[in-house]
Order: sequence, then structure tokens, then C-alpha cells
Amino acid sequence: MTRTNDKDFNEKWNSILRDCSQKLMEFLVDHYENQLTKNTMAISEAYDSLEPIENWSTDDRKELENEVHNHLEAQEKLLKEQKERKKEMVRRNQTSPPPPTSPRETYAEILKRHIREKVNPGNYDRQENWRFPRRVRRPRQERQQQYKDILKRRIVNLSSRTLTKSETNLLHKGLNFCPTPLPPRKEEIKGDNDAFSRLYRPSREPYLNTYVENIRQNIIEELTKKRRFQRNNLNARERAALIRLSDDRNIVIKSADKGGATVILNSEDYVADALRQLDNTEY
Repeated sequence: MTRTNDKDFNEKWNSILRDCSQKLMEFLVDHYENQLTKNTMAISEAYDSLEPIENWSTDDRKELENEVHNHLEAQEKLLKEQKERKKEMVRRNQTSPPPPTSPRETYAEILKRHIREKVNPGNYDRQENWRFPRRVRRPRQERQQQYKDILKRRIVNLSSRTLTKSETNLLHKGLNFCPTPLPPRKEEIKGDNDAFSRLYRPSREPYLNTYVENIRQNIIEELTKKRRFQRNNLNARERAALIRLSDDRNIVIKSADKGGATVILNSEDYVADALRQLDNTEY
């Protein structure tokens, strides 16, 4: 509100302020007197309730008063420290000038400035090139151990078969994992090439057989060259484990309905549970 030069208005305004302050002080005094009376009554009632206790003496009462006094002193000290911190923060914010703002400040600049003020109040003007705090990465061993724990939870073995380490590593890759396919054999290439050449119409062209033979040779050379540099995504033990698990008819490997885990069951248990669900007439 703007200040006016009217004398009567200023006197009435100051009188209202004084009356308002006086009324507020009277209200606070009445409030604290009532609160003090309630606390005194509560303390006396507490002492009266302790009197009927057996072996309750004056020393016990003094000891209780000392404990209450120590607790109140600790609370009062904590409140004073919080008050001093608030005062220091207010004093720091008052002494530090506000950050300079350009008239054409973009939305991103405004957002960064507000984040700086919230993260580090009072000191944002000292950091010109402010950046978000760098995320502290966990040690490599801790991350590897956490990854192993997650993989352990992804395999649930309910069968009587004991899995080897290579079989466990293979199942850790998941059921959607695609092993590197083996290169085709020369007999298969020759059979496919012969089937392709039979599609041509018989003609008197002398170079047709030569053309078919060149195609077969080029395919074999390309596959031989790629086989040298082909990298298998499974080692020898994991490939052997894949063959063993595929040939074992006593177990069934399925994906769990929830959680994405791989479940290994006995074939007999799997068939018995399927028959139980089919024989259920309620659902």
C-alpha cells in the first residue's frame, strides 16, 4: 500500500495497528495461560495415577522429573539449532543478489535456473556452468553379483534332474535365444542346386550345364570363406548341453506365466497336471 500525506489518515492507521498488536498479544497470553493450566492439570493427574503403584517413593518421583527435564532440554536444544539454521539461511539469501535474467530467456534456461535455486539455494550465482550431479556408479563386482542374482531367479528347477553349470549357463540365456546355425553340408547344397537346375527347360544351349556347375561352385566357396570367420555364440560345452537337454525326454522346459522365468518340470508331472486341469469340470 502506498504511503499518504494525510495526517488524520496516518494517525488512524497507526492507532489501528497498535490496537491490532495489543489484541494479538492479549490473545496469545490467554492462549498460553490456558495451555499452562491444562499442562499443570495433566502433570498432577499423572502423579496421582503413579501414587497407587507399590514401592513408589519420593526418589522415584525425582528420578522421573530428572528424566523429563533432560528430555525437554534435548528437545529445546534441537529446536534452537533448527531456528539458528533457518536464520542463517534467511541471512544468506538476503545477502546474495538474485541471479541476472536476460529479457529473452528461454524456457530451458528458466527451468535450469529454478533447479539451481532449489538444489543449492544462496550459492547458485557462484556456479556459472552448473550441471546435474554426476550419478555414482556401483563397483563392477557389485553390478556383476547383482546380475548373477537376477539370473538365478530366472531358472526354477522342479524336476529330479540336477543341472550342470554349462546347462545352467545355457538356460540363463532364455528360451528366445537363437544359437548360431551350423553351416550347410556340401551334400545339401548339391541337392538344392540339382533341384534348382531341373526347373530349367531342356534346350540345346551347350553352356547351361556349365552355368549350373559354376553356381554350385560359387556357393560352396562363399560358404567356406564365411565359415572361417563365423563366430559361434555358444561354446563347446554349451552346445553339448543344448544337445543333452534337447534329447532328454524325461523333462519339459517351459516359460513361466509370470516373471519371465524358465521352469524345468518332469514329463510325468507335466502330463499329470495337464490331465488334472482338463478333468476339472468347474472351469
